[in-house]
Amino acid sequence: MGWRAMDRGGDNDLVLYAHYLPLYNLKYKVAIAPGSSRASLIFAANDPRLMNSNRNIFQLANKKNQSYFKVEVDISGLDQGGNARINVYRAGYSEKDTLDKVFKSFPIKTDLIGNGNKNKQHSILINNELGTLTFTVDDNKTFLADEKDATAIAQPVPANRDAVITLNPLGRRDVISFGMLGEIGFSVDKGQKAEFSELTVSNFRSPRNNLFSEKPEENNYKGIFKEAVITPSSGLVIKDGKYEVDGGSAGAFILADPSHNAMPMLRSVFNADKGISQARLYVTARGIYEIYLNGKRVGNDYYNPGLTQYNKTHLYQTYDVTGMVSKGKNAIGAMLGEGWWSGLLSYGSVWNHFGDRQSLLAKLVITYTDGSQEVIKTNNKNWKYFNDGPVVYSSLDMGEVDDATKEVAVKDWNTVAYDDHNWQKAQEVSLKGTTYMGDDVDYFGKKIPLDFDHISMIGQIGTSAGIYKTLTAKGVREVRKGVYVYDMGQNFVGVPKISIKNGISGKN
Repeated sequence: MGWRAMDRGGDNDLVLYAHYLPLYNLKYKVAIAPGSSRASLIFAANDPRLMNSNRNIFQLANKKNQSYFKVEVDISGLDQGGNARINVYRAGYSEKDTLDKVFKSFPIKTDLIGNGNKNKQHSILINNELGTLTFTVDDNKTFLADEKDATAIAQPVPANRDAVITLNPLGRRDVISFGMLGEIGFSVDKGQKAEFSELTVSNFRSPRNNLFSEKPEENNYKGIFKEAVITPSSGLVIKDGKYEVDGGSAGAFILADPSHNAMPMLRSVFNADKGISQARLYVTARGIYEIYLNGKRVGNDYYNPGLTQYNKTHLYQTYDVTGMVSKGKNAIGAMLGEGWWSGLLSYGSVWNHFGDRQSLLAKLVITYTDGSQEVIKTNNKNWKYFNDGPVVYSSLDMGEVDDATKEVAVKDWNTVAYDDHNWQKAQEVSLKGTTYMGDDVDYFGKKIPLDFDHISMIGQIGTSAGIYKTLTAKGVREVRKGVYVYDMGQNFVGVPKISIKNGISGKN
């Protein structure tokens, strides 16, 4: 039994739903053109919660492109004998936000950015931890200058001082996260020019694999900024693998959503060519799974394989599926979610605690009436993978995003009759390069090694989560226009099922 995976192994094959990503690394290079002095990266833009007053506690209702974080590289101070700076702005996250005022400014040492190299490429790394940003310039975290006038910094800058600012209006750490990755892009003022390159978004936690990157091609660009590229007035062109932005007479402000892929789906078809006496399915996952045979869900439990210290103990489930396997062709399929393996785990910055992607391990043992056996296992030969299904994102803490318009493409996906020619070949997922391996630090500061050297795979212990009772709402109140509160009659842990009558396609 070997672990088999859900992706093709490339940088952009992990699931990215940008409006639900609270921890990430954002890196890029910027070169400000001679005669220009400023250029900005925009991110955390167009958070849907801030565009509807019923979805945020600040009662904000921003219009498109009114909410974002802006990180500006400003070299104008060098001409007056001062420093280049990183200027940080915030718009639309508070009614007090204004772009006329710099939220925070960080002076950069002249040996990193000075008059001699101010128009050269410089790399900027932004670590975003639930809306708290930490900056690195040209791979140097201690880039802060001790300014001559000492107005911004009263004391000499310590050698180990980081450039940190919290933009989450609710503060740091165990709070609702604001500063999700959201839409990203570029901005330059009128009359300004700059080029950006090597724009990447990677996971916050090691192994820090890329969630987004692209190599823009001048003559055949199909990336996330394609609409801006084909619009001459946007100011964006692709040249020599870089994004060239020209502010022209009105300035340039360019945004796009880097989200791509959906939660992994797997399927395979196999033959049972003799009479079946018994069939038993053994299955587990890195992440959580739902598994199907010939169009029917196996089991009535949820959140399998459950939470354990996965690097030490990993549970698997066993199902008697004798009545679900037929003589002749059969289909097996699975859908995966993050569960406790990856994504946000509990409060704070526990991100991708074990690994950064989901994978499935399954073995179906068929015993025929003549006493012979056949074993069907997950493998990279006759299993296929799909990354554009209706479950766009599924997270234990962030919730689930479903796109019902994609259901047609996967109708009957777990049956023999389904045409899977658009699916890809499944690949094996190794622990190396996809999991965190190193020391963890607990609440009390104690270092605890996290490795997979002594992992044990054991059968289910205890009872899995399942449907205990179905509740029907006892009442409903419209507390504000378009906002409804359902009274279920008791406290409970569960998921809602809401039927929408007379829904109109394409309407929210």
